[in-house]
Amino acid sequence: MLGDEIAPNHIIHFDDHADSLRTTDSSKHGRFKSKVWKEFTPILSAGKVQSAQCKHCGKQLSGKTSGGTSHLSRHLKICTGRSVTNARCQQGSSLQHTLSKNWNFDREESIEELTRAIIANSCAFSITSNEKFRKFLAGINPTFSLVPQATVEERFLSIFSKEKLKLKEEISLTHGGVFLSLGNWEHGLEQNFLCLRLQYIDDNWKINRKIIRCVCSNIGEYFLDYYLCLLPDWDSLKNIDTELFHYHAKAAKCVVKEAIDDWSLKHKILGLAYMCASDKTRVTMDLEENLSGQNYLVAKGKLLTIPCMIHALHELFDWELHDFILQTGVTCFRYMTFSPVRKKKYEEILSKLCLSRPSFGSKRWYLTFYLLKAALQFLKAFPNIEKEDPPSYIGPPSPQQLEAAENFCKIVEPIYDAIKVVSDPHCMTFNSYFHALWSLRTTLQESSTVANIDHVLDLKNMQTQFDKNWREWYLWLSIAVVLDPRYKIRFLELRFTQGFGHDASIYISEVRGKVYELFIQYSFHVNEQSVDMLNEIIRDLHLDAYGCESLYDMSQSYNAQEGHDEFKELNEYLGAELCTQNEDFDILKWWKDNASMYPTLARLARDVLAIPGCAVSSDSAFLELDERASILYRKVSLEVIEALICTQDWIRSSQE
Repeated sequence: MLGDEIAPNHIIHFDDHADSLRTTDSSKHGRFKSKVWKEFTPILSAGKVQSAQCKHCGKQLSGKTSGGTSHLSRHLKICTGRSVTNARCQQGSSLQHTLSKNWNFDREESIEELTRAIIANSCAFSITSNEKFRKFLAGINPTFSLVPQATVEERFLSIFSKEKLKLKEEISLTHGGVFLSLGNWEHGLEQNFLCLRLQYIDDNWKINRKIIRCVCSNIGEYFLDYYLCLLPDWDSLKNIDTELFHYHAKAAKCVVKEAIDDWSLKHKILGLAYMCASDKTRVTMDLEENLSGQNYLVAKGKLLTIPCMIHALHELFDWELHDFILQTGVTCFRYMTFSPVRKKKYEEILSKLCLSRPSFGSKRWYLTFYLLKAALQFLKAFPNIEKEDPPSYIGPPSPQQLEAAENFCKIVEPIYDAIKVVSDPHCMTFNSYFHALWSLRTTLQESSTVANIDHVLDLKNMQTQFDKNWREWYLWLSIAVVLDPRYKIRFLELRFTQGFGHDASIYISEVRGKVYELFIQYSFHVNEQSVDMLNEIIRDLHLDAYGCESLYDMSQSYNAQEGHDEFKELNEYLGAELCTQNEDFDILKWWKDNASMYPTLARLARDVLAIPGCAVSSDSAFLELDERASILYRKVSLEVIEALICTQDWIRSSQE
């Protein structure tokens, strides 16, 4: 702490009876008459000055009154920290003078920025009519006259139109494909809202995720009569399902089709991430019929469909957790908080807990995990708490409860980690998710032999649910790993051998075959002859699973014998040295820098790495309802609500 900068005119006191620091206003001590003390903090012990701490560099010098202050003055002349401070002050003063001299108030620009701030922070437009807010603006700039609410609303619509037009142009100029994700917001028991997000990698090799639609898609038939006044017109009913408990994806199909037409995505859409299984069946079938003949390279003329990873991971848990684990949480909470002493230590544990703080809107499994994780750390940090806080009638958790808490956290923690990875807004490329999901798969398999696991979770059902989704994830996750120059196929061979044993060769062959198939499809010279050749080669390559020569050797042999070099670029990439693994590695930057060396693979990587892993916003990954759902309570039309949600998303994403 002694190196920290301390407020001027304060003295540091050392308390001989406790390891703590106390500060006192130095102006109360008349003995500090020298001006030099303005730049030093006196350090006292037992009421006497022992040393002086420089406020610029933190260095301590003798401060005893018998020694004078000349040595302090000499230090200030050579203090590097003081010279930096003075330079900053002069620079700041000069900058402030320049700004004030050149400053010219622009009312239109100010209204624009004010409106953007209101949208980005989910403020109501009526804030401009608030007396306190008006006083605040007047205090900042008296020349900024009052802004009517109507002016802000008008400017908002202008911003929405401009941002939408700009985004449409950006998407149209993007060379790669785009993916849609279909998110469902359950608003109570009466309405559902469908949120469409667009994900793609632009020409600067930056990944983008934008909301392009957010509409009411489901109203229970018993409640529809009450909500008619909120709809814009009778025709809008065609986009709404009215059977709450018999969801048929009618709304999703209509909304997605309209969005594709509105945003001119017919020639660009490659696939979608979905939350509801009915969306996958009805929506994709309808889209593929209407968009037939388009060149969808990722999945042989069909849309690639990926289950939302976050939604699928939440679905691993039953509606209610087992009573035994819930009772364990109750026992632990009482034990940690029943006295002021323990409550203080419990709060200390929470402050150090490396988990996202839950709220009343959090998923119930996460609330329990958070509590039990804190309890385990509490019991580990304070094993002898009874000595400091005498025991009472509240006993500690039993050995069986402690075992249950440990087993619960051991299984749930990789689920939490996987959701954190998938929802990370700074890590949206599809290759990022393999490692977390593989770790979870391993944990679920290993936990099946744990004693008394049935008292904790329905592990068998969790494994069944996970394996069902893993079959839809693993191939494309594996291809994304192959396109990660830090891992490639060699990494998958190791992982699959560990995870699948004798069956590993089957999975490796499938991944290899798909990579070579996609490479041909993304080559410049895709024609009927190359497709026939591709089908023949792929049939041969699949024999690799039964002990034939390796895929790499087979492709090399084919090229040498036939004089072709169809796979030269791919084989050179797979045979090149692996990149160093470090946290700062940027896979999109790597492909941008190496696109000229591997042009076909770069086009493939642009599409595969853009596959969305989820249809849920990062801020709502552990919540029952999307955080933006509060906007639904605004007293405005559904069209304005949709425009607000979209514009807010575009503004926020542009600031990241």
